[in-house]
Amino acid sequence: MIPNNPNQYPQYPQYPQYPQQPQMYPSQSPQHPSGYPLQHPPQQQYALSAPEYPNTPQRPPSVHSQQQLQPPSQQQNRLLAPSPSREAHRSPSSTFEVRIPTTPSKQRTYGGGSHGIGSPTANTAYLQQQQHALAQNSDKPNLMITLAESFFARAHALGVRLAQEGVEEKQYYKLVSTGLGLLEMVLKKSGHSWKLSPRLECQVRLRFAHVLHEETENEDKVEEVLNKGILIAQRNNLLDLKYAMQHLLVRVMFMQNTKASLALLHSITTDADQREVPYWIYAFRFLRSTLLLEESAYRDPTQAMNLLRFICNIAYKREDWQIFIFANILEATTSLQAGSSGLESAQKALGRVQSLVSHVQIAIPVQLQYLYGVADVTCGIMSGNVIEAQKKLNPIHGILNQESFRSWKSWIELHINPIKPGRQPEFLKINWLSKADTMLVGYFLSGIAGIPINTNDMYRSEKFVLEGLKKVEQMLDSHVDGESLSITDATGKYVWRQILQCLLEIYRCFLLVSRTEWDDALTSLENVDEHVSNLPPTLLPSTLLETVHLLRGTVYQSTNALSTALQHYSRLYQPLLSGNQSGDPSEAAILGTINAALLLHGPNPQTHNPQLASHLLSLVEPLLPSIRNEALETAYLVAISTTTSELLRSKKLLSQTLTTAGKIGLKQPVYIILAFMSHRFFASIVSEQAEKSARAAWVNARKGKDSLWSAVGGEMLADCLGRKGELERANEQRKGDKGDWDRVEANLGRWERDSEAEDENEDENEDDEDAEGEVDED
Repeated sequence: MIPNNPNQYPQYPQYPQYPQQPQMYPSQSPQHPSGYPLQHPPQQQYALSAPEYPNTPQRPPSVHSQQQLQPPSQQQNRLLAPSPSREAHRSPSSTFEVRIPTTPSKQRTYGGGSHGIGSPTANTAYLQQQQHALAQNSDKPNLMITLAESFFARAHALGVRLAQEGVEEKQYYKLVSTGLGLLEMVLKKSGHSWKLSPRLECQVRLRFAHVLHEETENEDKVEEVLNKGILIAQRNNLLDLKYAMQHLLVRVMFMQNTKASLALLHSITTDADQREVPYWIYAFRFLRSTLLLEESAYRDPTQAMNLLRFICNIAYKREDWQIFIFANILEATTSLQAGSSGLESAQKALGRVQSLVSHVQIAIPVQLQYLYGVADVTCGIMSGNVIEAQKKLNPIHGILNQESFRSWKSWIELHINPIKPGRQPEFLKINWLSKADTMLVGYFLSGIAGIPINTNDMYRSEKFVLEGLKKVEQMLDSHVDGESLSITDATGKYVWRQILQCLLEIYRCFLLVSRTEWDDALTSLENVDEHVSNLPPTLLPSTLLETVHLLRGTVYQSTNALSTALQHYSRLYQPLLSGNQSGDPSEAAILGTINAALLLHGPNPQTHNPQLASHLLSLVEPLLPSIRNEALETAYLVAISTTTSELLRSKKLLSQTLTTAGKIGLKQPVYIILAFMSHRFFASIVSEQAEKSARAAWVNARKGKDSLWSAVGGEMLADCLGRKGELERANEQRKGDKGDWDRVEANLGRWERDSEAEDENEDENEDDEDAEGEVDED
């Protein structure tokens, strides 16, 4: 069986994220597959890139996070609202000493030519040309601002290759340092040699502080620049610029003094409430809810949820319906991060959205529809209901297959009604997924949701997983067109892609095991181990490691390496057994415990321990009501119904297992239970019912492409036919199942053959050494 773990989402290794990036990548619960209809992967080819990191909410025309600073003649009323991406590794020795983040260990050689955009020759010449133009131009402040932005853009063009390949590092930092130096010179000469308007000076300060915060360790300098800018904005009544700088200041302070930053944010939010500025009322509360979800001494998910509900109340009163929908979806995704215990709360939040849409005509951005669909599918997957999850995939497939998807925007614009009639509406702009990443999430969800029904649905789930793997590998091995990122963002995306690649390979391996492709599963497991070893240890989610242990245990158990399998399972059930579990156990840990109990109940003398098996199942039982996962409950019923010795209780549990599995669309438990019932109740009986029971087990296993259970069911059917005197049909049945038995026997004896081969090689090596010794003596 396969886990349904809500915490395995690929996480952006960016800290902190503002506003909260919806954690929409499900910690899915694939059980062993069978089949259910699902769309084929769309045929369009998309060049994928990693998700955009959520930036500061943007308020056109005053705040726009994707705009570069321009001279006043071109941009009088625009402000760059900074993106808050960070890494932990910095070089703090000087104001413009650029941080060098840890790059991925897998280095690649870039063959881009000697005069491409990233070549040292081209960039050095470019710097010299810009310095000459600066010396010849009389409008130096505006030119220096433009030049600084061009240096940043040129550096960010190198960011993705630097993160992926470790090349052009020195040139990147030189370009960023030059741009920072130009902006600092503009600020130093403001009020002396040059006269800048208050608005432009605040814009320069905000941009300078943002880059300084993202690329260096000089947080004190960042705070100093922002505090001066806030005073200037306050004196000149530049409200949007003031709030934008305070937004960044809170994020900077949060890294060093969490309590002070939250206190400052509270006072700023109170000021925005008193001034009745809806845009910033929403923005600051979204920010606070995000900060309360970060890992710190002040982490408080409950208060974060209350804040999101408060935002919903404000939006409902003002009829800002898009804000209302977005806040409810964020509440749902935040609840899902808590695991199965948050499933009911998430479903209620999504239910409020559905209720609103059914009663009010609202223009909902397609990005928001997709976000809702992802949250809804995640709820279906985490509940373990395959049929429900498949139905919820249809809206996502509809969006991805629309012609308008080609013009997908990588941000969500949320409409905010003006304070007074007649004024222009505002839009809260949230960066989210690019078109390519949206497609990748679609592959991921479609593959995971269909794992339990893969074999009965023409392997469509496997096709989705393979297509997702193909796309993410292309992104990891080559530069994605159109990506221009700082080294911080680029490195974060690179790690995110590595985690997603690892997850996809994990579920591909589960798919292979479920249809008894054992050789391919062992190869896939080697790929998983390689992907895990390439990931930074500090960024590995604990639930991902637990899922890897579950996968290893499942693969080794299915290939008859039972002692090795039990070792991996023990890492999952030991915290539960010792009582040292911090918080609720993950679904991977519970499923590993169930699998371990089945293994311990088996007859193998190396692993036989029925007392421990019964104790493990007794520890799992009280956890199931809080998990609320029907697939996991079915797995438990399979274990308890096949290990109990009481006949009446066993019959009742077997019937309950078949009913539950059929209700949620699981196929594997059905043919396991049918085979067990045929063995236990009809082993020596000659009757039509005995034949029907054995045939049902065999037919269902054949549909599930499971060689092991197909061989078992076929042998029981042949025995039944033999007892009835139909020897010819019995021989035909055995002859037809011979291929399955050959595969099963070869798989079960693989480790013995490998051990014998190693012994033979060692004997040959010893003989060779002895022969060489005799030659030396002669």
